Amino acid sequence: MEDSTRKILLQSLGVTVTTLGTFSAINQQQTVSADNVQNFINRVTPGVKSASKSYNTWGSVMMAQAALESAWGQSTLSTQANNYFGIKGTYNGQSVTMRTAEYDENGNIYYVDAQFRKYPSPTESMNDNGNVIRNGTSWNHAFYSGAWKENAKSYQAAANALTGKYATDPNYGSKLISLIQYNKFDKFVDDVAPAKYKVGQKVQINSNATNEANGYDLRNHQNWVGTIKSVENSTTSNSNHAYYIDYGDGNVNMHVLEQDLKTAPAAKFKAGQKVQVSYNAGSETNGFSLKDKQGLVGTIKSLKIKNHSYSHYEYWITYSNGTRSEHVAEQDLSSQIINAKPKYNVGQKIQISSNATNEANGYDLRNHQNWIGTIKSREAKKASVSNFAYSVDYGDGSHNDHVLEQDLKTAPAAKFKTGQKVQITMNAGSETNGFSLVDKQGLVGTIKSVKIKNHSYSHYEYWITYSDGTRSEHVAEQDLSSKIINLKAKYRVGQRVQVGLNAESETNGFSLFDKRGLVGTVKSVKTKNHSYSHFEYWITYSDGTRSEHVAEQDLSNNIVPINPKYKVGQKVKIANNAVNETNGFNLMNHRGQIGTVKSSKMKNYSYSRYEYWIVYSDGTRSEHVAEQDLTNNLSKSSLAITETISSQQTTSSSSSNTNSVKSESSSVSDKPKVKDETIASTTTNSNLSSDVTKKSNIIATNGE
Repeated sequence: MEDSTRKILLQSLGVTVTTLGTFSAINQQQTVSADNVQNFINRVTPGVKSASKSYNTWGSVMMAQAALESAWGQSTLSTQANNYFGIKGTYNGQSVTMRTAEYDENGNIYYVDAQFRKYPSPTESMNDNGNVIRNGTSWNHAFYSGAWKENAKSYQAAANALTGKYATDPNYGSKLISLIQYNKFDKFVDDVAPAKYKVGQKVQINSNATNEANGYDLRNHQNWVGTIKSVENSTTSNSNHAYYIDYGDGNVNMHVLEQDLKTAPAAKFKAGQKVQVSYNAGSETNGFSLKDKQGLVGTIKSLKIKNHSYSHYEYWITYSNGTRSEHVAEQDLSSQIINAKPKYNVGQKIQISSNATNEANGYDLRNHQNWIGTIKSREAKKASVSNFAYSVDYGDGSHNDHVLEQDLKTAPAAKFKTGQKVQITMNAGSETNGFSLVDKQGLVGTIKSVKIKNHSYSHYEYWITYSDGTRSEHVAEQDLSSKIINLKAKYRVGQRVQVGLNAESETNGFSLFDKRGLVGTVKSVKTKNHSYSHFEYWITYSDGTRSEHVAEQDLSNNIVPINPKYKVGQKVKIANNAVNETNGFNLMNHRGQIGTVKSSKMKNYSYSRYEYWIVYSDGTRSEHVAEQDLTNNLSKSSLAITETISSQQTTSSSSSNTNSVKSESSSVSDKPKVKDETIASTTTNSNLSSDVTKKSNIIATNGE
């Protein structure tokens, strides 16, 4: 360390240092005898171990610093005071005085006698060094944190972290590293366990490995097998070593932590062993096809590491006919020789037998009885009366991977073909994905495609396109028929029909409430699947209105005349819950009034089929009263209330020159509307309301 820099850094901790014995590590190594080196190591090792453990620093770096600073323990300061780092001051009151160089504020050197700490043994000197490295300077306690063991994953990293901080010499770190490596300090004082694995050993990457020590992603090599090429020290995570792994195919990982390795599994087969190529083998690891080798028996010539799919080894196989396969993955070989041929091929459609119970691995098959699927792979498997087991995919995400040959049969073909015309059955409910088919019942369409789908009683589903451009993509086979039935409309153009009394809306959603019971004429008809109907009609009515989308279910050709409940001249009473006329005029001021039906006409309004023109005894009228707001139950209490209202209205009329009511004998053109009358007589009627209420209560109390 340069004197000025070292003085500034260490005086911040209350200590000063000397440059005694500081010189090049290389020169020291060349001039110090082996005996002196060994004596130095023997003297400082206990203190280095103790201090480095206490402060969690690299002992090898501390030992190299001590050697460099004290000239291998031969400096006067180290021999007389056990002071290996030139720290000034006193230690438990003990010190030695020595002449040392200082610098003034202009950088000029001068010499003074100074006190240096005197330690009882090298251990206390090592402990002071550990304290300096761990606690830093007064202005930055983490000044040397780069050399802490938790941050420096090797002694090399710790030594380099001190360059420019503990010493400004740009070669300070490399000098320390040279001393450590040449003298193997790390073997003496770095508490590092021996490597678990050796160079040349086969290892496997753990399945939960994520990163190398340098941060490189390791997940794409999880479970791979490789060979160790070199080992290095590392304190990353829970590991003391990192390994260079070669996978034999050009792929390597150079810093795999020991915690992410395990002993590699041995190859399943040996050179010279007879094996059979599996019946589901697709290709060698280099891509060459193995389909023409399926079931062949051969002899292993050689094997080597190869991480491929589920395999970690590949084999060179020679066959009795002189051919060979040089890169067969372990997963495609079996030592169980089966002299039989599989009944079904990969890609073939098959059906699970109706009496199948379990797969070869014991999994339940009963919920897939009679299902149709496609064979994805097969394997030699002796179980029960079968020699093979199959992986069956049902096309909907479900599958069975170990179905015995005895539980399979050739699948029945799809009933319908692409391009064929079919009709949606009249009882079709929904597609296999749940979409409704009710509005498609009876429609004829063309099959665009077909695929396996086990649904209810069907094993196939179809994509159907219709002539109107619509489609159904998932129609089960059970909901189709190749027998086209031409549906006929129930009603003809020009025919008179009646809208049903329970009709609610047209097929386009327009309300039919006001058309209930109306008789109209069919103007046109077209196909429309809606609810229980397959046709819709354009209906014109005698009043000039029309309904353009009436479903067949809402029409009848059995015309039933709907007669009004009340006759012209009949006395009726306005219901006590009446609110408005059909034209919106207020009826509440006429509740309980008795009037005479002047005329009636058909009007679909709420629950009514007719509306009535009612005239009252006081000469007023309501021209659009719905049938539901009338009653022919004229009770005495109602008459009493009505007469009271009538007499009070007459009295009010004679005492007022405004709001007089014209008699019924006046011309219709002069007669005011009820709505106008209501507005005009609001003031008068409001004065009577309390009296009427009181009289009504008296009548009710007397039981009249």
